[in-house]
Amino acid sequence: MKQTPESALSTWKSYLGLSEAEIRQRFPMDECHVQRDGFYGNLKNLTVIYNPETCPGIFYLKNDTCLLFYRQADEDPDGMALADITPLLGEPAADLTSRAGKQSTLYVYPAQGVALSTRDGAVEFLEIFAPLTLKDYLTRFYRKPGPFIR
Repeated sequence: MKQTPESALSTWKSYLGLSEAEIRQRFPMDECHVQRDGFYGNLKNLTVIYNPETCPGIFYLKNDTCLLFYRQADEDPDGMALADITPLLGEPAADLTSRAGKQSTLYVYPAQGVALSTRDGAVEFLEIFAPLTLKDYLTRFYRKPGPFIR
């Protein structure tokens, strides 16, 4: 059964603040699904948790607390169009170059704790994080991609 955009965002936001033990209890996995000393954007020394068979996305933890949940659009069999989500978020604070590709745009809604990469109106990936300022988002999570080469 397809979740509504509201319930999906609520579920994904509920993962923030979870500990490694809580994530592993909800989404069974082995130690091989946990990477120590990972990174995301400009953050380093993260614990990265992902089991494609049980997890709905990738969890990034710092000091045993989930601070970012990353979800690829292809992990959602029903898909979710940009038009489904944007009415819930309002206007983006920024539209940035996305690492997903040359024709992709990363829309950042820092006050809502959401960033999403889109191409041709389709969501490619979402980042869910605690609400913050655009400056803090850029400092912590965003890394401008290098040149795209074919």
